[in-house]
Amino acid sequence: MKVSDMIKIVSILSLVWVLAACTAPGPQSIDLSPSYEFAKLDGVKIPIELVIVDEREDTNIIGYRRARNDAPISLNVSLASTLGQSIQEAMQQQGIVMSKGPEPLTQVKVIVNEFRYWSPNEDWVSEVNLNATVTVEIKRGKTSLEKKFSAEKKQEVATAPNAKYNQKLADELLVNLIESIFSNNEIVNFLK
Repeated sequence: MKVSDMIKIVSILSLVWVLAACTAPGPQSIDLSPSYEFAKLDGVKIPIELVIVDEREDTNIIGYRRARNDAPISLNVSLASTLGQSIQEAMQQQGIVMSKGPEPLTQVKVIVNEFRYWSPNEDWVSEVNLNATVTVEIKRGKTSLEKKFSAEKKQEVATAPNAKYNQKLADELLVNLIESIFSNNEIVNFLK
């Protein structure tokens, strides 16, 4: 094989690699599956009614894979449903009775104010950012407690992450956020 032929082959392969790397990422649909540990809630005796409200404008989309707001990342199951199920499971693992209805119980309402995924660079995805903010309202009889919680995650990447990796990032953000709520001393003391 001639050197000129080898140069052509290397040039073609390099061009193919560059074009593949520059291909715009497409939309994704992910399934969130966070799992929490609520060890500080051990000993909660009063039943809890859990309410999840998603106040985001578009509850189906968590963000976009590129800064140009194309290639949306959507959820197969609503964030409210995912949070409700996963938080309830973690509470039940601590022996907490989940209930609905009249007193005596404690109502825990988690209001999703923001859950956002984005890439700051319009042309090349080298970093992804996620942030979430929730308001927690807890009521028992005439007493109540309200607190805001936030979490963020930044991850450097070589290219736009695939759906499985984006799910992992989103799950990690949710675990950090939700575990910070139910390990907060003021909230734990109110629930006990």
